[in-house]
Amino acid sequence: GDTIYFAGTKWDGSQPLMNQVYRWKQDSDTIETIYGRSDYQFASLFVLNHQLYAQASDLKTYGVNQTANIYLVTKDMLVEKYVPSVSLNNSVIGDTLDISSCQDVFEDHFYTFATEEDHTVLYAFDASFHCEKLWERAGTLGSFAINEEEIVVIYQDWKAPAEVYSLNRKNGELRKVSSFCDDVMRDCYVAKPQRIDYVSGADQLHGWALLPENYDPQKKYAA
Repeated sequence: GDTIYFAGTKWDGSQPLMNQVYRWKQDSDTIETIYGRSDYQFASLFVLNHQLYAQASDLKTYGVNQTANIYLVTKDMLVEKYVPSVSLNNSVIGDTLDISSCQDVFEDHFYTFATEEDHTVLYAFDASFHCEKLWERAGTLGSFAINEEEIVVIYQDWKAPAEVYSLNRKNGELRKVSSFCDDVMRDCYVAKPQRIDYVSGADQLHGWALLPENYDPQKKYAA
């Protein structure tokens, strides 16, 4: 029968930050606790090669904004498998996307995307969690779906709003599938983000400015 893994919280009168992992079996209609300790916050679960994995954080260093690592989940034990340098399941447009549109398992790989400075990167992880970059273009991804032949994405560059694109996995050809915004954007000015590097205290930071149409550096503009 079918098996569903899910994360849930133990209610003690207040909203807990940490949660636990459970397994529901359809054939017996029973729920079993897989990870019952209250020391990690589980952001997502996925099954790869018949093993359960989680993106989870102990929140000890940066609190609720701490980047989750990938762990192998066994009975009341987590085995660290991958420590990302960026926050996974995260797009340039924000980290509030539905988790189901940010990650997927296809055949023997786990797929997800993340923001690297000013663009979204799509990653593929094998069973040993070696990482390969499948997509790295200027702009942002909103969601993706993958099969043997293609990767279909909601993609937005800095020239126009998001559309559906298909990336051929064999030859790397990118094909635009939808044209929902073409008529609306035909006569519109779209400002290209201009990167600005600056220092704040001991930190080297950067941001982006969107300049108005026909920008004149000799003039002053309202911010």
